This record gives sequence, C-alpha cells and structure tokens, in this order.
Amino acid sequence: MTMSVCCLLALLAASPAAEMTVARADPLEIAEPGFLISRNEAIADLDQVCVSLEAHAAPASLSEGLTDRVAERLKAEGVEHVECRTGVTPRLHIHVETVSLDGCGQTVYRVQTALSRIVTFTDHRELRVQADVWRVKPVMKAVADPNLTEAVTEAVLTQAEAFASACQAAKRLLRTSAALTAAPATEGTSAARAGPAMFVASKGSAVFHRADCRWARNIAEHNRVTYSARATAVADGKRACKSCQP
Repeated sequence: MTMSVCCLLALLAASPAAEMTVARADPLEIAEPGFLISRNEAIADLDQVCVSLEAHAAPASLSEGLTDRVAERLKAEGVEHVECRTGVTPRLHIHVETVSLDGCGQTVYRVQTALSRIVTFTDHRELRVQADVWRVKPVMKAVADPNLTEAVTEAVLTQAEAFASACQAAKRLLRTSAALTAAPATEGTSAARAGPAMFVASKGSAVFHRADCRWARNIAEHNRVTYSARATAVADGKRACKSCQP
C-alpha cells in the first residue's frame, strides 16, 4: 500500500512543476520563485477576467460556490469577474484534481491557476493564439477526507490572491518604467510619447488602438494622442481595443 501511494504522489508531482521559468532581462520582469510564468507586461492592463473552474474527479460539493468566492476575492483587489462570452476575454483557469487513496481515509488534491489570453506574434501580427501568460506553481497535498473541501478552497483562494497581487505589481512596474522613459508632456495636452506612432488613442477615450486599426482612423487629428510603445499607453490609463488587440 505504501509503495502504491508513493507512486501516485510521484506521478502527480511530475510535469508542470518542472517547467522552466520564463527569463527576461527587462525591468518589467519580477523574479518570483513561486511562479512558472510571470510575464508582467501581459497582465498589467487587466481589470476584467473570466474565472473558469475545472474540477476533475472531484466531488460536486467541493466546487459549489467556489467561483463566486474567487470572484469576490478578485474584486477586492480591483479585478472583476465577467462571463466568458468570447475567446478575446482573458481567462483565469483554476484546475482542481483529486485522487482518493482507498483504505487510507485520505485524498490527494492538486490545485493550479493560470491566466490565458490572446497573444500576437511580433513578426506575424496575423497569427494570434490563446496562450498562458501567467501561471503559478501547483499545490499538491494529501489530506484527511473530512478536511478536503476546506483545504482545496484555501489553496484556490490563495492562488487567486496571488494573481490579483501580480496584476497590481505589474501595473506599478509599468507606471514606474513609463515615468522613467516618458518625454515631458506639453501643457494642456495628454502625455503623448516621443517616437513612431505605433499606437493611437483619442483624448476623451479610455481605449487605445494600433495605428492601422479602423477605429483609429476615425479619430480626429486634434483629438489624437500617439504612443510609441504599448506600455506607455497602458501607463497613461488606456486599455487595449478589443477589435485590433494592440
């Protein structure tokens, strides 16, 4: 029996925890040993996500009301849960797996949370895929059956808080980076950045676009604000256009 339990734990522990952490030599990367992926510039503009709870081989009672509790925890940190209407909506995937240990009165659980969103290849803007841009290391433990629901709930909420905290940290880093590199703003105008106009926004709008977006072409010249980098647009309080996905 001891041998079979050891084998089970070894199988569950293998895979995701052994993945390589993404390394980047730029000021927007936080070296956090608890994360497998931490691309901070990819989560700095998030204020809405779709929470998706996937419980495999788990009792129905375990996940009951858990999505609502995650939504409440995220909202407290400034991130709102919305319905998963389209593939464009960033998705916070919460994976819960359980395996009952027969005859032991215990269950092994594994919880891992990841954020996926549409990303565009730098050299091929027509290629867009759904990919994980943030993922925390999984939590895996064996607990007594009566304590399973409480233990899984705590693990899920802890990882949700870690995600919300990462979003806030990414926003602060972007603001700091933009402040260090931004050109002085002209009095009476929005803080347009020096350099090629890769991104465009209207002074009275909270949305920014690619320069070639059909919505950008409708902005009158006297209302046009330009940015040479995505990060500076986000730091200026703008959010990405859902049509062109800058």
